[in-house]
Amino acid sequence: YPGFSGGGLGWDTHADNDDTQSTLFEGLFTGLAQLMQLLHSTPGSSATTLAEETIVVVQSEMGRTPQLNATNGKDHWPYTSLMMLGPGLTTDRVIGGFDDGYVGELVDLDTAETTGSGRTLSAEALGAALLHMADIDPAEHIAGADPLLGILG
Repeated sequence: YPGFSGGGLGWDTHADNDDTQSTLFEGLFTGLAQLMQLLHSTPGSSATTLAEETIVVVQSEMGRTPQLNATNGKDHWPYTSLMMLGPGLTTDRVIGGFDDGYVGELVDLDTAETTGSGRTLSAEALGAALLHMADIDPAEHIAGADPLLGILG
C-alpha cells in the first residue's frame, strides 16, 4: 500500500492535509522522476528509448473533495484524478472539471473538452483509449466503452 508506514493511514487523511500529505507527494514525484529518468535511459524495443514507447498512468481509485473540511482535510468524493505521461498524448492540459455543486462535468470523448452534452469520464473510456493507442480493439476487452480519443495527440 503506497504511503502506508508505521501503521498510519498514508494517503487516507481527513485532517491536516498539508502536513500529512506533503511528504507523500514529495515521495510520489521523486519516484516518478526516477522512473521517467530510467525510461529515458533504457533502450526500447520499437523506439530509441522506453520513454518513447511507454505510457505511465498514475491514478487513485478514490477521490477527495475539492474543498478542505473543518479540520483542514479532505473527505471522500466520487470523482478522482489521474496523471498520464508519455508519447502520443495531448500535453499540458486538464480534462474534466466540476460545477458549483461539485458534480463532475460531462466531456466530449473525441475532443476531451467539457460540454453539456458529453459523457461522464470513466475508467472504461480511459482504458479503451489506452487499448486504442496499442492498436487493440477496445470492444474486444471492454464491453460498451467508447475511447477517450481526445487525449491522443
